Amino acid sequence: KEHMPPGTPKPDFIELSKSKLVFATVAGRSSPQLCNESFNHVFLEEAAHVTEAQTLGLLRSDVSWLTLAGDIVQLPACVCPEAQQFKYDRSLMERLMQLNIPATRLTLQYRMHDEIVRFPSLYFYNGELHTGPPRLPTTVDLGPDHCIHCSP
Repeated sequence: KEHMPPGTPKPDFIELSKSKLVFATVAGRSSPQLCNESFNHVFLEEAAHVTEAQTLGLLRSDVSWLTLAGDIVQLPACVCPEAQQFKYDRSLMERLMQLNIPATRLTLQYRMHDEIVRFPSLYFYNGELHTGPPRLPTTVDLGPDHCIHCSP
């Protein structure tokens, strides 16, 4: 609370049964607060970092849509070396892409300078990753009052 800017709206508690969106971790989906709730659409962000078994645990009879967003070129899910031998570090997203299930790859990024993105683009993305025009200034001067390393 102490880090919230003044005037930030504070949402009132909404009963879960009346909510339109619920944000949770994969493990949180099985928590006592959510285990009896129904969701027809599950959106899994960073799906390439979640093991296939964990993702399958999200699928229940009430789920009509599972949307996976992530990048299988980045780090896989973390599992012990023994589990890696059996490909338990593979995500459902990776398996579906290996089966040639249609997927959309974003090829325009805004985080890295175009000279920095050149290597990962050529090495990991077959030269298809490009830098878009800057959306925001690359530097912002917040002054000394906003520096986390400065003491008053």
